[in-house]
Amino acid sequence: MSSIESQSTHGVRIFTTCPQSKDVDRRDYVRRVIEIAQWSEEFHCDGMLIDTENSLVDPWLIARIVVENTEDLMALVAVQPI
Repeated sequence: MSSIESQSTHGVRIFTTCPQSKDVDRRDYVRRVIEIAQWSEEFHCDGMLIDTENSLVDPWLIARIVVENTEDLMALVAVQPI
């Protein structure tokens, strides 16, 4: 089900959040992001919020991983204006 169909059918859009890189073992982080992104899509979430912070992995790289490993899940990068 695409994001457009999900929104028009239910009237509510559901988003999930990406695990922060500081919360997951470095060796397992990419695998965990892919796993959560695919799980989120399977349960009809429309997108995944990816945090931005100096102590975290580059959010644009994580967004690319999400997009490459899902069909319709939107990668939403939180931008800090400072």
